[in-house]
Amino acid sequence: KKIKGKIGILPGSANNPSKRWPVGHWRKLISLLIEENKSFRIYLYGSAKESLLASQLLDGFDESIVLNSCGKTNLIELSKELASCDQVIGNDSGGMHLANAVGAPTVVLFGPTNHKVTAPCFDAPLQIIESSHSLNTNDRNYNLSNLSAVKVFEKVTTSCK
Repeated sequence: KKIKGKIGILPGSANNPSKRWPVGHWRKLISLLIEENKSFRIYLYGSAKESLLASQLLDGFDESIVLNSCGKTNLIELSKELASCDQVIGNDSGGMHLANAVGAPTVVLFGPTNHKVTAPCFDAPLQIIESSHSLNTNDRNYNLSNLSAVKVFEKVTTSCK
């Protein structure tokens, strides 16, 4: 059952750290979301390995608004949590594929991986945001730091209203 205003964030990518959006970008997005709608509740999801990343994201935010669930769920619990979100935002990762599989509306951030090959494939609302090339990269080495928090915020709030 969906919980109005519940936004899940999957900031990690255990198999490839280059697929992670920078911490500062996540923090900016969280700030924009909280400013946009005071009833939003942001849940951070991931494995115990992403606990340090979650603590960096949480730093300075009200922990009744931004909640850390990293390392606190098993796969079945995580599936239920993601299914209850109005929106799930994250990097190209296993968690994002799980969110898509359980029917959660997802916004997936793509950088070094090709969304035409690795995008979630289930029939659930899906938005893909791909970073642009940086000037010093080769053909398929997109840098997620080129993707602005404002662009992601605009996509998320368009579908969350």
